[in-house]
Amino acid sequence: MSSEAQEEQEWSEDDEILIVRKKRRGHKELIEGLNLTAMMDMMTIILVFLIKQYASAPDNIQVNEVMMPPKSAADATIVPTISIFISKTDIMVEQKSVLKVENWKIVGSDPTKATQPLFEALEMRRRITEKIAEKGGTPFDGSVMLVADENTPYELMASVVQVAGKAGFSSYRMIVRLKK
Repeated sequence: MSSEAQEEQEWSEDDEILIVRKKRRGHKELIEGLNLTAMMDMMTIILVFLIKQYASAPDNIQVNEVMMPPKSAADATIVPTISIFISKTDIMVEQKSVLKVENWKIVGSDPTKATQPLFEALEMRRRITEKIAEKGGTPFDGSVMLVADENTPYELMASVVQVAGKAGFSSYRMIVRLKK
């Protein structure tokens, strides 16, 4: 007998032994082929993970006529952190509008409390980040990413940075467009 024929015979004897064992244990039929349900579950989990990752990626900053960051020759990578967007129409924390802006001024009836919603949103994000760090996530480093329009006045930028400082953020990163 050739070696291939012996291997076929050995495999078929092993298969028969497995079939007999399965039948003794109460298995009525053998499942052959791929288990598509488990594979679909796995692919769904991977898909959800990738969607969440790309949705929160810091380099997904939309540049348009409302938000046009200044140009710079600096070449650095974007580090994921809490983001504050300052545009011509509003101030957003993590893509959620917290303050309205008109003519580069914060809209509010009481000027002393006009930035209170920004403070509360930043404080809440800081607390969430600290809780994630306590449970083994990325440690809270007190940094915030500022994305502002290139025409944003210094006074507005300074007031946002001041509020961020009061909320516990001590390190700031400015997002700019790369000069070509």
